[in-house]
Amino acid sequence: MVGDWLLMASYNRPGAPARRFRKRLSSGTTYTVPARASGVIVALTNAFSSGMTITLPPASSGNIGFYCTIFVAVIQTGTLKIQSAADGDSMYGGIRAISSAAKADFFPSAADGSNDAIVIDAGNKGAGVGTYFIFTLVGVDKWMVQAHTNCTGTPADPWATS
Repeated sequence: MVGDWLLMASYNRPGAPARRFRKRLSSGTTYTVPARASGVIVALTNAFSSGMTITLPPASSGNIGFYCTIFVAVIQTGTLKIQSAADGDSMYGGIRAISSAAKADFFPSAADGSNDAIVIDAGNKGAGVGTYFIFTLVGVDKWMVQAHTNCTGTPADPWATS
């Protein structure tokens, strides 16, 4: 372990690097994922009652193929916002939402690519432990998102436009 960066073995994909880094976020209100940290697992280990904004690296041609996972390890009591580095970048994909109230839903991104952020500002948008997001830069200004959220109550759509 180096600071709050922890080197982890990776067994998830053939051809993946032999090791992945994990970044523990336990304080602060903002974090920018560095482009050099492709494959990083960002673990939120604090409730962030004052909120946390995570910014993805620039969606430029030199970063195509970058991927990261953002994982909620502690119930979020403040607003969690995950955003692209530039207004106008597009996020495509879907978010599966499972609720403790025995409800489930699926929220696709906007077909026109207008979503460039995900905002979790309530329990029904996925503030629960075990929520995770996988972001992959698939083209200039284009992020692919795969996500699973653990909710309370009736699941609500967390996609946003900044």
